[in-house]
Amino acid sequence: MKNSDLKFMGRNIRILRRRSGYTLSELAGKIGMQEGPLGRLERGLNAPSAKAIYNLSQFLGVSTDTLFAETPIELQKQHDLNSSRPCLTQLGRQPLTPKMEESANKLIDSYFALEEICNARKHAGIPFQLFFYKEEAGIEDLVESVRKFLNINDGIVFNYFELFESFGFRIISAPFLKELSSFSYFDAPNQNAFFFVNSTLNPERQLFSLAFELGMIYMWEQYMSSNQEDTDFDVIKAARKFAAFFLMPRETIKRTVKQLGISPSEWTYELLIRIKHRFGVSAESFLYRLNELDLIDKMPFTKIKKEILDFYDQNKFKEPGSSKRTPNHNGRLLDLLQLAQAHEGSVAETKEITQLFNKYRIIGH
Repeated sequence: MKNSDLKFMGRNIRILRRRSGYTLSELAGKIGMQEGPLGRLERGLNAPSAKAIYNLSQFLGVSTDTLFAETPIELQKQHDLNSSRPCLTQLGRQPLTPKMEESANKLIDSYFALEEICNARKHAGIPFQLFFYKEEAGIEDLVESVRKFLNINDGIVFNYFELFESFGFRIISAPFLKELSSFSYFDAPNQNAFFFVNSTLNPERQLFSLAFELGMIYMWEQYMSSNQEDTDFDVIKAARKFAAFFLMPRETIKRTVKQLGISPSEWTYELLIRIKHRFGVSAESFLYRLNELDLIDKMPFTKIKKEILDFYDQNKFKEPGSSKRTPNHNGRLLDLLQLAQAHEGSVAETKEITQLFNKYRIIGH
């Protein structure tokens, strides 16, 4: 390999060293090199030996393949794929603030600790390696597969929070998210996920956020396992489509409308509010889903849309007709905490975890 071909490896070493918090001198000392030669590696002036590559991978906590990533995007993919930590599904959205990420990691570590104390299963009950085509029909097929794995097919589910937790998903509902609706981490080593949902949102938005983040996990997993870049694919839009399809399956909506005998011209604001409660979604989401499925005519669609937006504008985005569902916040998490408190050897640790949960208002919010 020519020295001119080594700059990408030197760049990778520098990026990974800085992410790990090492100075050039500190990392050199850990891998048994002098600071000068390591600096020359980072600048792409020298080729690293096999021993140096192995030592760098060990102390930087990455695979050797990660060091050979030829582009920054490939470096990120290799780093996240081989990370022992859950990875933030950051596709298409801004990174978390350092303070928010620190809070999230503390709660993730607490969740891991409780699972270990209780000898609880860490793997989710459904697979995440589900290929899908990146168009609307492909996303709808993905949703159909996911709902089958969750044993709900095209049925109506009253409590998705309990459903997700029964399959081992880690959901953390808390008010500390502030201006964020939600975010999620993919836990590749355990093939599971962490979902953070803002508990101050109304139940309809919480539910949509939960389904949206599940969609983001599937977008993330396919992106991370792909060798190609698709700059035209709008991940956020696709995850929103996933959430809408997941919460309002095509055949379920059509069956409901057909059973009631509602023609496309008969929809009214009051009728839409009554029916949308069955699905636990917002009035606006339900209206747009009816329109996508050609179940509502243009005139009632336009009239009802105006009434819904006027209501949101006058009531600070509260739901018309009030919310009929109350999410079961942190059910699995608090079950684990209660079980852990009964373990004599973990009294001090569970006490610290309880204090952390109180700090972030996980308990009793």
